[in-house]
Amino acid sequence: GCVGFYLIENFTLVDSWYFTTVLLTTTGYGDIVPVTRGGKLFATVYLLVGGTILLNNMSLISMIPLELRKRRIERAVLTQFGDSLDDDALRELATGPLIQRLSL
Repeated sequence: GCVGFYLIENFTLVDSWYFTTVLLTTTGYGDIVPVTRGGKLFATVYLLVGGTILLNNMSLISMIPLELRKRRIERAVLTQFGDSLDDDALRELATGPLIQRLSL
C-alpha cells in the first residue's frame, strides 16, 4: 500500500505509510487524501483486499486462547482416561450431571 501511494499519488514515504495506516484502521482523518483517479481506485481496492486480510489475521489471532483452552481440556481428558475411554464413558462425560449443572 505504501509503495502504491508513493508511486501513484507522489506522496512522500512517510505520508504514504501514514495514509496506509489511517486507511486500514478506518480512522479517516482527511488530512491526506488521494486526488487522482488512479489513487482513488487503488485506495478502494487496497482497502477491500488489505482490510479483508487484516481482519482475517486478527480473527485467527483472537482464536489462539480458545484453541489453547481446547487443547488443555483435551490433554486433561486424555490424561485421565487415556485409551480406555469407550462410547459409554464418553456419553457419560458429554451428558453427565456436571455438564447438566453447567448448562452446557
